[in-house]
Amino acid sequence: MAGNENMRTPARPAAKRMMPDAVREFRWWAERKDKYLEIIGSCVDGYGRAMAFPDMKMLGRVKIFDTTARDGMQSAEVAAFVTEQRGRSVVQNKFEVCTRLAQWGIPIIEVGNAVSNDGEVEAIRTVKNEVRKLGLQTEIVSLGRMVHRDIDAAVIAEADTMHIYSSGSIPHAWVKFGRMPEELIPDIVECVEYARQRGFANIIVSLEDAARSDPGHLVEVGNRIYEAAGGQGIQYNIPDTMGVCSPAYMYGLISYIRSKVPNLPLQVHCHNDMGMAVQNTIAAMLAGVDVAQVTMHGVGERTGNAALEQVAMYMLANHGIELVDMSRLAEVSGFVTERFGVGPAANAPIVGSRAFRHTAGVHADGFVKSESTGYSTRDRGRDGGSVYIAFNPSAVGRKEEVGIGALSGNKSIIHRLFEFGVGVQDVMVPAILAKVKGMAATTAVSDADFLLMTHDVAMGSPCSRADVVSIEVSTGDAGPKARVKVRLDGTEVVGENSSGNGTVDVAVKAIRAAIGNGTGVEISSYECHGIGKGSDAAARVTMTVKKGELEVESSIVGTDTTRASIDAFIKGYNAACALEELRGAFPAGSG
Repeated sequence: MAGNENMRTPARPAAKRMMPDAVREFRWWAERKDKYLEIIGSCVDGYGRAMAFPDMKMLGRVKIFDTTARDGMQSAEVAAFVTEQRGRSVVQNKFEVCTRLAQWGIPIIEVGNAVSNDGEVEAIRTVKNEVRKLGLQTEIVSLGRMVHRDIDAAVIAEADTMHIYSSGSIPHAWVKFGRMPEELIPDIVECVEYARQRGFANIIVSLEDAARSDPGHLVEVGNRIYEAAGGQGIQYNIPDTMGVCSPAYMYGLISYIRSKVPNLPLQVHCHNDMGMAVQNTIAAMLAGVDVAQVTMHGVGERTGNAALEQVAMYMLANHGIELVDMSRLAEVSGFVTERFGVGPAANAPIVGSRAFRHTAGVHADGFVKSESTGYSTRDRGRDGGSVYIAFNPSAVGRKEEVGIGALSGNKSIIHRLFEFGVGVQDVMVPAILAKVKGMAATTAVSDADFLLMTHDVAMGSPCSRADVVSIEVSTGDAGPKARVKVRLDGTEVVGENSSGNGTVDVAVKAIRAAIGNGTGVEISSYECHGIGKGSDAAARVTMTVKKGELEVESSIVGTDTTRASIDAFIKGYNAACALEELRGAFPAGSG
């Protein structure tokens, strides 16, 4: 909340007041928490039992509330990419992401804050219209302050639900409004009544920093908003705005509020400042919240929110409860990544590119034996997967795979080649492994490197169908252009391009022109990550080179991003050619 327009009482008193002693307390939360625990302590005691023996009926009715397009877009990286992205507006991104989430089956979606700008109004309205055209009953939510004009804006945006927020803790209430939490209650009640008058059948009330608020105060607000709404269509959200909660405390707090206001549906919204957002959300679900607010990949303000995929997978793997169709997770995750320009970390649980990759030899051996014994083909949710994966990755549209690196063993080599459709002779495997370990001692081994090393050993010669002879790349007011000379199967050919999105794009297009656009070679994914801090820092360029139906990941580290990209592309092309030859000479099952 940042204003006081149309509020029944002013947000700040006319006369300046001294900061209360309660705000000045040293180690405020550490000491205040102990006082609040005296109130909710008996409820906290039930956390361990709830984890071990959850109320399955209660868990089964929890709904997912997705706020990826609202809180998720408050992530600095996401906001910057979306606003800078060419050819697609913020409204378009919100519309496309929310529509995809609705089609996935998310029942409640918070699109944005209608009062912020006309674009937010347009996004909320267009998302609602689209999901209705699709025959979906997805609940579309607009956020707003305890201010009449925020509620009016949500009416204009045609939102289904008004989500209004105030402050709950002493520091929040005092710093933002110059008042104590209890002094804000009349405004909260009045805005609930106003939202009802404006036609909202569904209203959510949130108190920022509720997790650090006096439990007694939270109960008082809960009772008052329930009465103001006539006991109908009102829900109460308990955010851990600062991300300071422990799961036991969150469980106790939610249980306490439920015991005091039993008919008021509760929601939870956890931030990840201490890395506990998912655990705290799960604890709140065990305690009886009706709705869990989450975001895809956990994106959001500062360190983000509870990750939808982690909360949902925990429920499926541990309790057999499918909150959303998890088989489509990989598809939706990829779509959100493309639209936001920011994806999950490579090792992120469930959605990371390396989430199901085994690199150590002993892990690869366990994975291979899991497949050969049939262990990994059990139930897709609670069981399934190898002895090193708690659930079958097919449950989320993924599969286990073997990675190649310094800790790989012979079985890692054999299985990774099998995944590529190649089955070399067993006698060749130690030599391939020796090459892998030699390279892995100094740098990462990409799939392209692995296939080229395998070709060298198995075929008795390197596969170097294309080599760059010279490169000329320039920029100017007319845009970038590139001219490359490539030695293709021993013959020098020239490729040129002057229509691309930056130097990397024009250079790659020039190479494609040289080797022949008809070969069907293209880049299906591209990433560039800086290594270091100065202007002389190197970068790792990683791309997936596609040649027909073959896809090979290729990676290069260099200080010249354009040259590194070109080299990675050429290496990927050569590796794809090597794979074609290896499949022809050593088809899978022949080794």
